[in-house]
Amino acid sequence: MKVFATRRRVALALGAWAVVGVSAALPIPRAAAQASKPPPGGVPANGTLTYRISRAGLDLGRQSMVFRDVEGATQVEIVTHVLVTVGGMQVYEFTQTMREVWRDRRLVEFHAHANDNGARHTIELAPETGTGAGTARAVLTVDGQRSDVPAEVVPTSLWHPFMLKQRVMVDSLHGSLLAFKVRDEGEVSIQVGKNDVAARLYNVSGDLKRRLWYAQNGNQLLRMSMVARDGSEVMFDLVR
Repeated sequence: MKVFATRRRVALALGAWAVVGVSAALPIPRAAAQASKPPPGGVPANGTLTYRISRAGLDLGRQSMVFRDVEGATQVEIVTHVLVTVGGMQVYEFTQTMREVWRDRRLVEFHAHANDNGARHTIELAPETGTGAGTARAVLTVDGQRSDVPAEVVPTSLWHPFMLKQRVMVDSLHGSLLAFKVRDEGEVSIQVGKNDVAARLYNVSGDLKRRLWYAQNGNQLLRMSMVARDGSEVMFDLVR
């Protein structure tokens, strides 16, 4: 019975993490430097957002995003790490570093390096060079394989609602293009820390399944939920 219970705990832990584009951090590395001028659109004054990731009350780790204004572009650094242990034994580990560069709300540079429990993935995106006037394409390289994608592509970090208005989304872990639909569920009230905060809820369906709560004042991402392959719900909650 104890062996069965341990195996079930491992399956639940891994199943909860088997989702598209998850990024979590445990512990959170400190940013080398903070933004002197944080970009607009819901980014806090110190340039950092930190989230607690949980499933059914179990703490899975943290997610951190560091925002910087670099020569008029918005740079977002996401350093990630999740570690699952059962009975003091490590059964799963995921690490990832990502960098997004945005200019005029268009993704102009993206780098992601992940180690998914031994399986390594590298994703890079950059504007296509040498194209004619009026051509808006980007080059997406996934584990060495190049392909052309629309310039409007966005990753699955979804830290701001403007990203939901784009036409194409790319899975930040595997690099696949995702078809999705967005439904605006209107204003709701959620608890952030000890405070009740007005938020706007969006429901994303299709290849990507998310629920996203953005603050009414500033559009800052307050909470995100995603559905794992086993049907369970993984929550991201803003802690600071």
